[in-house]
Order: sequence, then structure tokens, then C-alpha cells
Amino acid sequence: MAKHFIQKIVRLGDDVGFNFYMAHAFSKYILRQNKSVKWAIHYTSTIHHPENIIKGKNVFPGDSPGNYIEASNGITIGDYTNIGPNVGIISANHDPVNNLLHIEAPPIIIGKFCWIAMNAIILPSVHLGDFTKVGAGSVGTKNFKRAVDRNRIKRLMREAYRLQKNPLQKSVEEKQTKLVLFIIYIGNEVPLFDDVRTKMESLLQRLQKKL
Repeated sequence: MAKHFIQKIVRLGDDVGFNFYMAHAFSKYILRQNKSVKWAIHYTSTIHHPENIIKGKNVFPGDSPGNYIEASNGITIGDYTNIGPNVGIISANHDPVNNLLHIEAPPIIIGKFCWIAMNAIILPSVHLGDFTKVGAGSVGTKNFKRAVDRNRIKRLMREAYRLQKNPLQKSVEEKQTKLVLFIIYIGNEVPLFDDVRTKMESLLQRLQKKL
């Protein structure tokens, strides 16, 4: 009786034990973790901007252990979709220079009856159709279905970086510091090399000034 009452209050299904609700309540109301989330989630999961999540029937993002969900750009999840342990759903990348800022992007849309397996990562702007299965450890992509297009973009970015990396590397050496650089292409079309080179030059110059 008590279990069903708590299930109704915290909006979770019948497939979890009473200890789940107790851990959730302690984490939310005592430790104040994920306090804005209106449904019960696992105490090891983290959800940012839950107000931007639209979820369907029997969908409880974060109920599996270790989920990380960042929804600043919006996330829609269809009915009966299952999200496995340690899944990351990230709707916004950090600004490459200022980590306090996020880059605007279209929302993530995950269809009905999908299965997102353990350790999978769904990146900004991804759109998964109904009944999609994302394998364990996968990285979801959206804009380029053909490997030849993805590989071309990677080659363009590598070449643009190779041609213009020396000033930045010199600054890093002079300041005796270290820099780990991770660049993500979020466009919708295969770019021209001149455009990639221009953007890369601007990015590297901004990074150099921040050192």
C-alpha cells in the first residue's frame, strides 16, 4: 500500500524496489541533489535543466544508475523508451573558449520504443526515430549517415588544424603549460575546406589569446 502511494507521488513505475524511492528521497530532499527533477531518479544520476525535457509514457530519464543528462537545448523522449546505465544525453556543447557558456543547437529528439544501451552517448541535435537501438558504448550521430561524409569532414578539420597549429603550439611551449584540444563539428552539411580553414584559424587565435 505504502509503496503504491509513493510510486504515485514520485511518478515511477512498478519495476523498482522500495529502497530506490528511499535513496531518491534522501538524495533530493536531504542532500538537495537534482531537486528540480519532478520524477524519481537514481541517486547516482544527474539531470541539468529537467524543465526542458519532454517525456512520453513510462519514460523516466535518469532512473538507471550513472545517467548524465544535460537538457539546456531541450530533449524529447517518446513513449516506452528505455535508457540504460551510464548513458549520457548531452544537448549542448561547451563554448570552446568559455566553459561557462553553451552552444545553442536544435533539441535532441528520441522516438518511441527506443533502447539506449549502457554507456551510449547521445550528442547535440541528434534525432533518433521510433524503435531505434543504440548499442553499448556508441556515440549517436545525426547529420551525416554516410561514413564517407564523416571521414571527409574529419580529414578537412585535421588538415586545417595541421596548417595553422604552429602559433598556438609555440604559445603553449613559451608559457610552459599544457592544452588538450577537442574540436566537434556541429554543422548540417559537408563544408568547403576554405570555410573550415577560416573557422579553425579564428578558433586557434581565440585559444592563443586565452593562454
